[in-house]
Amino acid sequence: MRGPLSLLLLLALVAVAAVGAFGVPWLGHDGPTMRDAQAVVHRVREDAPQLFMGPEELASAQGFGLEAHTVRTEDGYLLTLHRLAPPATAPAGDEGDRGEPVLLVHGIFCASDLWLLTPRHHALAFLLADKGYDVWLANLRGNPYSRRHESLSTQDLAFWNFSWHEMGVYDLPACMDLILKATRRERLFYVGHSMGNTAYYAMAAARPDVGARVRLHVGLAPAVFMAHIPNQVARVAARSGDRIVRALESSHAPELLPASAARTALLFLSCQPHASRALCRRTFEMTYGPAHPAFNESLIPFYAAHVLQSSSARTPGHFAQLVLSGRFRQWDEGSAEGNQRRYGRPEPPDYDLGLVSAPSAIFYSDDDLAVSPTDVEHLMSLQKNVVYQLKVPDRPYNHMDFLWTPSAVQTLYDPIFKLLAQF
Repeated sequence: MRGPLSLLLLLALVAVAAVGAFGVPWLGHDGPTMRDAQAVVHRVREDAPQLFMGPEELASAQGFGLEAHTVRTEDGYLLTLHRLAPPATAPAGDEGDRGEPVLLVHGIFCASDLWLLTPRHHALAFLLADKGYDVWLANLRGNPYSRRHESLSTQDLAFWNFSWHEMGVYDLPACMDLILKATRRERLFYVGHSMGNTAYYAMAAARPDVGARVRLHVGLAPAVFMAHIPNQVARVAARSGDRIVRALESSHAPELLPASAARTALLFLSCQPHASRALCRRTFEMTYGPAHPAFNESLIPFYAAHVLQSSSARTPGHFAQLVLSGRFRQWDEGSAEGNQRRYGRPEPPDYDLGLVSAPSAIFYSDDDLAVSPTDVEHLMSLQKNVVYQLKVPDRPYNHMDFLWTPSAVQTLYDPIFKLLAQF
């Protein structure tokens, strides 16, 4: 449920940058024009090309290729599933035998490039590939790489009528099916960050036959139960979540954070002056938690360019419902009548976590502002097969340190590698 907070603070930063880049018409300067915006984007592309790198370029910069596979879901969405290709120096082998498959699934407002933002010796995706695993990177519906449908366009309101429930029930089974067919395996490893775990548990509970095809689930900062979310701004925003979602949908604006090169450029400019950089760091910490000592605040624009990606209004809206209800359950239509029509009952059904059969390894921290240790421990108490759990001993350790902090290699990834070898 970090999306609304990120969005508000992002807009404030972009507004500051826009003043400097374009001038302010009500102060007597010329207002922004399309030509002005294009000039700013062009300048930033020259100064900081890494902000605009896609997954292929990010992988290539670390010596890997990246394949793009199209996945069709049961409800007609066409997703892009990325697969790390062995480095050119690797010996040629059987296409179907690159090692055991591992599916990495991103969080809210993110995409496959989330796993490729740090150097090869720090990034989990590259480390797994270097250890011989066949690494696949999901792109859940609505993000920049999964915006197609067999019969709908992104201009159609119906295209955006989804939350992480549909990602779990439709997107994950389709991705897993393609991976297992391509690799000629019966099961795979699953690693989720944040919402990547929300979708996993929705899938494993609603479709236990699919969940049984997971050898081991690794949950990094699992956002499942949300009653004790530490982020106070998110708690306040959750009270208006349903109203905001319905207002956006009735205004035919159901997409949040559509791709924008201008937004990326302005965010970069807003974090350059010393005073603004401090504001950027504060924004980051208010969203995810206090920064790890090794965190490099100059990389905030680079990270933000890749973690503020498009999704539906219902996706954070569904998290808001979890905050208010304290339960892990399906989308609430907002009235007993609406739920009766959809579910045949006045309230949305809870996900039955007793149906989750795959073993889980759970990693969480005390300083994560998006996920409370109390909620994670409640989640684990309802599972019958938690084989490993670790509350990160490093302090502070926020929601994104699971992916971006160099110490994650020893603290998190080494235990993960040992677990994968055991299963």
